[in-house]
Formats: sequence, C-alpha cells, structure tokens
Amino acid sequence: MAKKSFSKNVKFSQLSIGETTARLGCNITRENLELEDADSIFAGSRCSAKIEMKDDPGQTTMIVNGKDMTKVDPIEAVVDIKRYNVSRDMFTTGLTIQLSEVDVSKVAKFANREGKLTLKRTGDIPDHVKDEADELAGEEEDDGKSPDPLSRRGR
Repeated sequence: MAKKSFSKNVKFSQLSIGETTARLGCNITRENLELEDADSIFAGSRCSAKIEMKDDPGQTTMIVNGKDMTKVDPIEAVVDIKRYNVSRDMFTTGLTIQLSEVDVSKVAKFANREGKLTLKRTGDIPDHVKDEADELAGEEEDDGKSPDPLSRRGR
C-alpha cells in the first residue's frame, strides 16, 4: 500500500522565489526513503507540511533582548511537490509554497541547512496550478514535441 505520509531528516537546498510562490529544494538519502513511497508522496502531490531545523549541539547561541536569535521556528504550510529526481544515493525534490501562506524570510532560514520534513499527502496538485519558482530555476515544462527528452532540455 502506498504511503501518504513522510517524516524524516533531510537536507534543504536552494530557495527560489517567484512573484507568488517560493520553492525550497530538498535532498533525502536513499536509506530514508523507498522508491515506491517517493512516487506516492513526491509526484504531483499537495501536502500539509511541517519544516523544522535540525538541532545542532555545536551551534553557538546568540541572545538579543532575551530572544534566542539562532532558534528557527518551524514552518507549517500547504506545499505542492511536482516531481522528484533519484540517483544512486539520493532523492531530490522541491517544496512549492504560496507566499501568501508564509513569510519568505522565515523559509530562507532553512536554505542549505539540515532539518526534518514532515508531510501528509492531502491530494493531487490541481491542473491549473502553475509553478513559477520552477521557471525561475530554469526548469521549463516539457512540451512533449521532441521525441528525445535530452534534446528538449538543450543538452
């Protein structure tokens, strides 16, 4: 049976910001995820998500006016996950978040850091949803006109 949820340690990567969405990259080791589970969770799915920073015991604490400035609060939001890529060692994907749901400066704190990602699939991405952050990152939609996928990407 296909999984509908995911909760594992991940490595967040780059953040792309569009006019109405942001896309946070995410890397997951193969030991933390099975291929069939990746397909059910990370292919064309809309999920409720909790994004958390991994505790770093070596992190120096900086207190300003009584507030721990090194602490990063978790983010809870609805995310769209269009697709994933897989290699021998890792799965990579992107979490697309509506900017109207979150403060992008808070999302930026997760870029290129380790953390925990918890997802619960709530359905499919509606057909009319456009992923502008993909376009900004240079990931154009496949128009299906060329028989060779590599030639469609200009390689």
